[in-house]
Amino acid sequence: MDTLSSMEIEQVLHMNGGDGKTSYSNNSSIQKRGMYEAKPMLEDSIKMLFCDNSFPCCLKIVTSGFTARLMEEKGSDFGPCFIAAVPGTFYGRLFPNNFLHFVHSSYSLHWRSQVPETLVSESGAALNKGNICMAKTSPHTVHKAYFDVFKRDFKLFLKLRFEEMVPGGHMVLTMVGSKIRTSSSKTCTVWELMGMALYDMVLEGLIEEAKLDGFNLPYYAPTPEEVKHVIRRKNVARNIRAIAEPLLENHFTNANMDDLFERFADKIADYLEKERGQCTTIAVSMIKA
Repeated sequence: MDTLSSMEIEQVLHMNGGDGKTSYSNNSSIQKRGMYEAKPMLEDSIKMLFCDNSFPCCLKIVTSGFTARLMEEKGSDFGPCFIAAVPGTFYGRLFPNNFLHFVHSSYSLHWRSQVPETLVSESGAALNKGNICMAKTSPHTVHKAYFDVFKRDFKLFLKLRFEEMVPGGHMVLTMVGSKIRTSSSKTCTVWELMGMALYDMVLEGLIEEAKLDGFNLPYYAPTPEEVKHVIRRKNVARNIRAIAEPLLENHFTNANMDDLFERFADKIADYLEKERGQCTTIAVSMIKA
């Protein structure tokens, strides 16, 4: 039973184009609402950038009347306005080091770089039978497989974007999330309902059951705690690296520090899954007699 590879997903994972009745441009009200709710955070982040000295002084904010003013000044044939687009997956490098002042990812990071490869047993049986995503009826092994891909993807995304951002750069991320998952919950995701509709077509003989069992979406909506888990892991590792790297690098001269702190971050993540991370701070105030 084949699963979509990263290369195949890059080719087939895209929204409906054009401006027809089923186009993405005419059917993205949910995303629009999410962007509206995240707008205060986005604006606050941009204001903070403007308040420090690291933001490029040549940057200008384009108002909604920009195009209308150009047409008034230059006529209807003033020429095109260019918007730069960088081809490639955001799970790979897109920009040079220390290049970006601001990163905003909107409604993308719930899509995975690939379908988990461990959704099939050693005998070839589908482990997520009857589902097309991580669902309430999915076994624990399926949840773990999707969560592992999410952790790997999100860690990689953060690592690459931090490399591309200038010191003091800001990042705002918006993605589809999930509440705490329980098998007793009566709520369903839209993709679970889609799986049910496909299963009805299997029962009516309109779709082969093997086709349904062999299809899983490269999609995983994390809980807030799962997002915090990855970010906290990275922040702790970076804090310790800032303190200890010179000492470690001096002694372990042949060791790859990037590799070491990636391994260390994994250890941090494993520990925080089981224990609460705590740090004791001692503060002393004295008066000379």
